Amino acid sequence: MIKLTPKVDLSDLKEMIKTLETQNYKTRYTVTANIEEIKNIIKENTHQYHHYIFDMRSSKVFIMILLPTLISLASLTYNTIQSIENNRLENNDIKYRYIKMAGGASKANLFVLESVFNEKSSREMQDRYKNQVVDFETKVQQRAEEIEQANLKEEQAKRLLNESEQIRKK
Repeated sequence: MIKLTPKVDLSDLKEMIKTLETQNYKTRYTVTANIEEIKNIIKENTHQYHHYIFDMRSSKVFIMILLPTLISLASLTYNTIQSIENNRLENNDIKYRYIKMAGGASKANLFVLESVFNEKSSREMQDRYKNQVVDFETKVQQRAEEIEQANLKEEQAKRLLNESEQIRKK
């Protein structure tokens, strides 16, 4: 058996390794520099633009427009109905207080009241009836206060009269 051993010159090998290391260093430096340059170019040229498109074909956009519209419409309708009901109740209150003020009402008086408060053009008459009721109630309130004051003064006079009689007896 014959062994063949290649003859290797170590100096050539060292030189080859140095050459490879130098080439490797240059390549690494070039690649690193190129990567940094690419990163800078990307940073400079990268702009994020946000575009929002409202497309009515999208169900989300359609719902987001339709829902507030329906809620606003429902609120407006409810407020209108409530306003009409409040006006009707206010008119009924005035009619009731007027009948109470008059001490009752006949069919003719009820018909007149209903016709005045059902017509939109007779706002003056409605105001006149309302003012009459308010004036009457104010006068009744004043009269009640006067009677109460008179009763208090009468009680005070009786109490003073009793005290004066007790003082005379002593």
